[in-house]
Amino acid sequence: MGVVLGLPPSPEEARRRSDVTRGDDLYLVGVLDKDGSPATNDHEHVAEPELFEVQHEVPAELKAALAERHQGYAR
Repeated sequence: MGVVLGLPPSPEEARRRSDVTRGDDLYLVGVLDKDGSPATNDHEHVAEPELFEVQHEVPAELKAALAERHQGYAR
């Protein structure tokens, strides 16, 4: 489980930039470290079909850790 930190470039952005390739169509997803701490730079590059909204109850402490992970990236 993780939190989306970055979206793939839009088609317009991809046309403007010279460094975008077909492999850049992935979402940047921040994850917690092995101990559940948000104080990490751990992340995954995930294709859109592999993303889905969690359908079950998420513990408040996990929600808080993921929110902190997201805030840590936004700074």
